[in-house]
Amino acid sequence: MCQICFNDEPNLQTLALDCDHAFCKGCWNDYAISKIKDESEHAIRCMAEGCALLCPDQFIRDLLLPAPGAPIGDPEKEALNAKAWTRFQELLVRHYVGCNKNLKFCPYPSCTNSVSCPSAASKSSLVTIVPSVSCGARGIGSETQEVTRSQQLGLGLQGKEHKFCFGCPIESDHRPVICAVTKMWLKKCRDDSETANWIKSNTKECSHCQSTIEKNGGCK
Repeated sequence: MCQICFNDEPNLQTLALDCDHAFCKGCWNDYAISKIKDESEHAIRCMAEGCALLCPDQFIRDLLLPAPGAPIGDPEKEALNAKAWTRFQELLVRHYVGCNKNLKFCPYPSCTNSVSCPSAASKSSLVTIVPSVSCGARGIGSETQEVTRSQQLGLGLQGKEHKFCFGCPIESDHRPVICAVTKMWLKKCRDDSETANWIKSNTKECSHCQSTIEKNGGCK
């Protein structure tokens, strides 16, 4: 009997990991789709309470995709499973890129390419170089070695080539100024802008000498 839905039909198909916690295929399927779709989870654990065993990728694939030659089931269910499998692959790639300091995703909205730049992976290297890179959406650039999620999923490259700095969150090519100096300059510009806004809101020019003055007293 499945301990989730309590189904005890004689022909019930159950699945279990190496921990031997068996549940019916339907509950496994719904559980995996919920974890992937609703929680964006790439590391799916066993459904048994307190069990920390992770489901292998092949287990998830066999769960979501029909085996070759298997009879056609519910088209809507199979489409949902296929979409969940594609999303699961995307989550795995994002986790891999996030754990690898040599890789970064292109920050441009809707761009799924990633860039490899080992020469800018350490903070000490950013003192001497400005790692301006290209996502390679229009072809692989000469400065970097690109690994794209689209390629890993078997999709073609689409869209426009985007250039950005690999060493900092600034989404533009700020050469020849290094990242640290660029950050300070942008902060200074923001501070100066706020100062100018305060002066505009709280002061006015003297009608006689044209100096900027602030009214802090007098009649109301």
